Amino acid sequence: MEREDHTSWTLVGRAAAGEAGSREAFARVYGHVISAYLSARWRKPPQHEEVLDAVNEVFLQCFKEGGALGSAEQRRAGGFRAYLYGVTRNVAGSLRRRGTHETQPEEDAPERADSEISPSQTFDRAFAEAITREARYLMSVWAVTDSAAATRLKALELMYEESLPSREVAARLGLEPEAVYPLLSRARKDFKAALLQVMAERHPGETRPEIERRCVDVLGALARR
Repeated sequence: MEREDHTSWTLVGRAAAGEAGSREAFARVYGHVISAYLSARWRKPPQHEEVLDAVNEVFLQCFKEGGALGSAEQRRAGGFRAYLYGVTRNVAGSLRRRGTHETQPEEDAPERADSEISPSQTFDRAFAEAITREARYLMSVWAVTDSAAATRLKALELMYEESLPSREVAARLGLEPEAVYPLLSRARKDFKAALLQVMAERHPGETRPEIERRCVDVLGALARR
């Protein structure tokens, strides 16, 4: 099974070269990230016509001959996240200058309430969600050949996706209630290992402490509401 729901540098290269399947995978994963930023910046719902048009414009700039993806560099500061953010922000600014979108640039936006995250923070959160989906997928790959890993992954899903109490998690898995805590503790270690691997692939050449700091940033972005 090929890992599809991520944007590794191999996938970026294939999409830049015009491979249809890679472009579809790129759009499927990062359409949400781009849309989340534009929706927050313009304070319009993701399905608003202007937001959808702008998302398509970002993809056009990425995929056209000599477009943005062709100049993406693996060792760029901030990695692919910074690159995609720059392209998306530039497209939003360009549309405003053309007069096609009546909105203010992010830096000129009205002051927001303390509880409201900024468009750039919204982008970071959506990007972090894409990365953690990849880590989740990697865990599912490990679980195919490891029944213990499969049980730990199921415990995580029951606890955090279905919001079940530990007693119910134990019942679903056919375990004693006291077995749930150590099971979840090990499952979180599995997730950390998967996240570290994903981030290492996205930032080749970086040291382990640098990769770990990036993982902390991803988790911090997810914690913002």
